[in-house]
Amino acid sequence: MSNLAMMMGLGSGAGGAAAPKTRAYVVTQGSARITALDITDPSNITVLGSLYNGTTLNDVVAIDLDTERNAAVLVSKQNRIITVDISDPANMSITGSLQDNTNLDDCRGVKVNPTEQVAYVTAEDRYQFNVVDISNLSSPSVVGTYRNTASFVQLRAVEFDADTDTAYMLSRSTDRVISIDVSTASSPTGLQFLQNTTTLDEATFSVPDFANGKLYVSKKDGVTSVDITSPSSMSVLDTINPSGQSECWSPAIDLTRSVLFVPSNTGPITMIDVSDPSNMTEISYQNITASNAYAAHDDATSTLYVSYNSNLKSFDTTDTSSLVELDALSDSTNLLSAGAIVLA
Repeated sequence: MSNLAMMMGLGSGAGGAAAPKTRAYVVTQGSARITALDITDPSNITVLGSLYNGTTLNDVVAIDLDTERNAAVLVSKQNRIITVDISDPANMSITGSLQDNTNLDDCRGVKVNPTEQVAYVTAEDRYQFNVVDISNLSSPSVVGTYRNTASFVQLRAVEFDADTDTAYMLSRSTDRVISIDVSTASSPTGLQFLQNTTTLDEATFSVPDFANGKLYVSKKDGVTSVDITSPSSMSVLDTINPSGQSECWSPAIDLTRSVLFVPSNTGPITMIDVSDPSNMTEISYQNITASNAYAAHDDATSTLYVSYNSNLKSFDTTDTSSLVELDALSDSTNLLSAGAIVLA
């Protein structure tokens, strides 16, 4: 088992509480970087290392981890998928990349399936879902595609449920959640195109609770819960419009307490009780001055991390009615235009 997998609390047996996260990885679209941060002490975040490449990492917008192989997988709006060796956060290096101006035209989302050693990638300007073989990290290759020019407009986030071999992606322009059977890498197949022009209006970001068969979708001015118990028969359960938010951004979830943390494009964050996905309720609303923010939550330490602009903030979420700021790291070099974040 890799060092990174052990830090993420992934053992060979079942059961046991997840270990606290010790690292955060942030991609910075505006400065062509991936930055590794030490979050062992959430009240004292420090930069471990940062990898810059003005060509290969230009316009990186999404990241996921291959925990077994100490690798980060990034995608760029410049039609590229990139693999990065993160075994030494202070000396990260690009392992491989693939620029495909057809299949990967304007990438927006990525999710890794470490068992099959593939990555699922959404390509906005191609109207396409892609399966990329990353078994050889130095030489990624597209091995499966699924295109629909009518329904796959402005593709955004992608999630993957290993238990059902199903990927879920969002179409912002057509207000859809789309489920895809990825059991055969070479021929991904559409299961359902769930559309709702009100409750899924401009669906952009998502966070899953696969154990309970739910997907939470951030949309234009709210959050919608979707029942994905049956991937071919999804249904909208509830929608909520958080206080003071005109456009909800990239959410995080505390799975142990069933609490959703929803940042916005203007600065506030809203805490939502999702213990009953059919009747979500707002817990509190707090202005954390973080616009267009990306969130990630460490359930083991009840800590929320929010990346935005040139900042990474941490908050104690023990009391979900009032977040307590623990640290605010500002770095106009390593975190310039900070975007998507993952924890390890």
